[in-house]
Amino acid sequence: MSALSLAVGMGNVWRFPYMCYRNGGGAFLFPYLFMVVVAGFPIMFLEFAFGQYGATGIVTIWQKGCPLFEGIGWSITVVTFTMCIYYNMLIAYSVYFIFASFTSQLPWETCGNPWNTKCEFHERMNE
Repeated sequence: MSALSLAVGMGNVWRFPYMCYRNGGGAFLFPYLFMVVVAGFPIMFLEFAFGQYGATGIVTIWQKGCPLFEGIGWSITVVTFTMCIYYNMLIAYSVYFIFASFTSQLPWETCGNPWNTKCEFHERMNE
């Protein structure tokens, strides 16, 4: 499940119901599920079997499979590292805003903060 969640990502989970609705509901859902069964799961199991058989790291397994594909292993490593930073920042922002919302004066309620830009709309609403 962790490998599947890395491949899918949170953005796709949030966007999927909207994309189903926008592209015809069930008319989009049936071809999607068909392609998941026909292409998605076999490719995922192929990658799992490749890694299980090699019993090495991602760069080494691609180098053993075909030396020309060593760059694929390095790219996967870089993308995974970038995604880890991205998800950690999302979680840090979420935790910050959850705890910040428990204060009596919300930090994002006023415009006079160092991180704000000029709040012309807010100032016009208060006039």
